[in-house]
Amino acid sequence: NAPEIAARGATVLVVGSGFLAYELASAARAAGAETTLVIKPGALSARYGVLEAILTMQTESAGVHLVRSTNCEFRNGGATTAEGIRLEADLVLAAIGSEFERGIAPSDASHGLLVDDRCRMRDGVVAAGDATVTRLPNGLLRRDATWTNALLQGAAAARALLDDDASPYSPMPYAWTESFG
Repeated sequence: NAPEIAARGATVLVVGSGFLAYELASAARAAGAETTLVIKPGALSARYGVLEAILTMQTESAGVHLVRSTNCEFRNGGATTAEGIRLEADLVLAAIGSEFERGIAPSDASHGLLVDDRCRMRDGVVAAGDATVTRLPNGLLRRDATWTNALLQGAAAARALLDDDASPYSPMPYAWTESFG
């Protein structure tokens, strides 16, 4: 039981660079666990600007050992960073994102269900949430696997089904987290 392990003052290793990783590290530390968080530098700042700097500062201020690494390999009750640092813990938590399940999609959807600015895959077919990708003006594909996007994009997809002239889905980059107070 993860909460009991953390509460006994055990060691907890969290690997991940998103909000969930910070929240898990925060909860483990608040429960009294000696906590280490491994993040990929720049992962949050690319999308949310200065928020990564604020979170890392709060993380270190709370007594969490912060390790920056480009990659981790999980093995035998711990992880080894790409830089060769071995980290062990009583509880290892991975908050490393998700991958698109290719088996549920058309064969040309290698990274997700491609939708236009109104969440349409084609006439009469819409998709929303973290299974979708949108094409950015520079041609790159973007996937937004946040609960906020799932809710807002779902509403936009419904509007597109009901109204051919529905306004485009143009989300403002937004996120919230509850970690380290």
